[in-house]
Amino acid sequence: MSVQELKEIECYVHGAIIGVGFRNFAKVKADELHIYGFAENTPEGTVKVVGQGNEAVLRRFIEILSVGPETAEVESIDINWNKVISTHYSVFEVR
Repeated sequence: MSVQELKEIECYVHGAIIGVGFRNFAKVKADELHIYGFAENTPEGTVKVVGQGNEAVLRRFIEILSVGPETAEVESIDINWNKVISTHYSVFEVR
């Protein structure tokens, strides 16, 4: 996939999502969908998820994140779509 075909999302997931395996859930789903980037906890108590991939696949990923694992209670997701200038990631990692 060329850089022109890549899209990037930067999401902030809100809810009861810390300490329930949300970041690992995001990694498993990203790996299944061939999305590259990361998931990390923020000081504000949200999970930041950055992913690069095909737009349709990223939209599916957002749908999956909005539900989360059974142990989580996702309240909302703030989503920013960013232009990809270069590929920064070769895997999806939990930070």
